[in-house]
Amino acid sequence: MMEDERRTERQTMIAVKGTCGRGSDSPMGEAGGAVSSGRARGKHVLVVSDDETTRGAFRSALATAGCRACVLASGEEALAELQRGLHDLVFLDAKVGHLDDVTMLRELRKLGGDTPVFFITTFRREALDRLEAAREDGLDFEVVGKPLDHERIVQVTEGALAGPCAF
Repeated sequence: MMEDERRTERQTMIAVKGTCGRGSDSPMGEAGGAVSSGRARGKHVLVVSDDETTRGAFRSALATAGCRACVLASGEEALAELQRGLHDLVFLDAKVGHLDDVTMLRELRKLGGDTPVFFITTFRREALDRLEAAREDGLDFEVVGKPLDHERIVQVTEGALAGPCAF
């Protein structure tokens, strides 16, 4: 296979949608120095954060990992997207719009979803109290702390998609 064909194939595989099908694909190459193992290639990942910097970091890192990323800023959009049930992994920021992360997780679980969920947090007391209460209610999730750099996002994503003992 020629170099141009490989590049085109790679760009097609790692195209990232900024609005989950309501926009156009934008091919992104590898960035940030992270190396992908390929375990996440083609997997669908939903990221919900009201912070543009966080959304941008995830877009770039998930492109490196070869994921199909749906990156949203509002909890309301995320709930609509979760109802489609197409995601292999979900990252939720503490509060987006009028909904908080625990509410979104409860809604996902009501839909019968067992998709792995990671809460993105700065470990503020308020957020930790909410997460502790959610765990006591039997909700299953993981926590990853901010700030997240490119390499860490790739590592967590690939580990989570490889299985529960992979990271």
